[in-house]
Amino acid sequence: MALAVANPGNYHKGYSFERPPFNNARYESLQIIEIRAKAAVVVNRRVYVANVKVFYSDGSSEVLSDAMFKSEVGKFDKFKIAGRIDVAVDDGEHIVALAEYADRILQFKQRTLHVLNVSQPVEYLEESHMHKGVDNKAAVCKTDYGCAWVNDLGCFIYDGKTVRNLLDKQGVRRIKSSTWATFITNRAAIGYIPKERQLLIVGHFGTDATGYFESGGGGYSGVAGYVNAYLYDLVTDSWVYGKSRIKVVNGMTNMVTNFDNDLTWGYDDASNNLTIGKWEHVPTAASGSENISLVTKDFDFGDPGRDTFIYKVIAQYIGGTSQNVTAYYRTNGSQDEDDWAAFSTTTLNDTSGDAVTVEMKPSTTIKNKKSFQLKLSGTAARTFMLNDLTIIYREKSIG
Repeated sequence: MALAVANPGNYHKGYSFERPPFNNARYESLQIIEIRAKAAVVVNRRVYVANVKVFYSDGSSEVLSDAMFKSEVGKFDKFKIAGRIDVAVDDGEHIVALAEYADRILQFKQRTLHVLNVSQPVEYLEESHMHKGVDNKAAVCKTDYGCAWVNDLGCFIYDGKTVRNLLDKQGVRRIKSSTWATFITNRAAIGYIPKERQLLIVGHFGTDATGYFESGGGGYSGVAGYVNAYLYDLVTDSWVYGKSRIKVVNGMTNMVTNFDNDLTWGYDDASNNLTIGKWEHVPTAASGSENISLVTKDFDFGDPGRDTFIYKVIAQYIGGTSQNVTAYYRTNGSQDEDDWAAFSTTTLNDTSGDAVTVEMKPSTTIKNKKSFQLKLSGTAARTFMLNDLTIIYREKSIG
């Protein structure tokens, strides 16, 4: 007869045990013995992992594609079930990447960005941003200005307070949505160049199931083994498009900054040997076409309703070998390619490599125009730098 039945006590209901309790026995709860994660970040002496496969002490396992776990403080390989963090579960998206900035964890899903505040003992969701997700981990990088990333809707940066689309400036979109969406694929990549404070965006960083790089549009290059890229300058807040600018041969890895503050990546050469590539601000050799096309915005001189006389444009630049760039202009907001007209002094063709100033004059004064746009196109030297453009004009008096 069990002890509980022999001496039930005043409040016992009379239930008996199947057998006497084990002496010195210890209850063991279910434990995590291993976690395999597709995304991870270190914040405040903890590791946060996401999109995980969890192995338990009873031999079972499960895949949690939209869950996060945090490690114990200072123990980066110790995880508990109580350390699970659920932000948005069963929403049809899985976690692709994690990044941290200013005591925040940026949790990137395929379409949505969740910002978690981790400055307190208990993490909490601070804000969510629709359409700000990424397709792969290479599409996210960290800068000294904040965390930057790309998708088919834009190039974004989080500065610890707000999310900003770098394609927009003062309510104006600087790159057409259709152009950007064509350039960016689900294998886009972004990297940070600390020496120049620039972001490098590659539309497609490797081959996929369809085979080799395609020729023509998008993030692909018309030259086999090269890909096109956009370069964004965080200081000047400006964009440049480079055709056939990145050598990848058979495909490249994600981009990382090394200890020398150079942006690097790995790629397979023609013999399938791993080679380390490095971003060169001034190319060491020609990569595909050296032609450029630089088109300014349409200048209305701050008063679009008033007629203006344009006398000349002064350009200060550095040329080099094979430098031969021609200047054109068009007026009144025209979008017709046939409306580009040449200056009487048109060519930026100095090959000395020194700083040169040239005055570009139309054959006659450009009279009674509401706006003015400039284009430079032709063959540019590897060392070509346009330092300054000055437009000499006079507004027509009223009355």
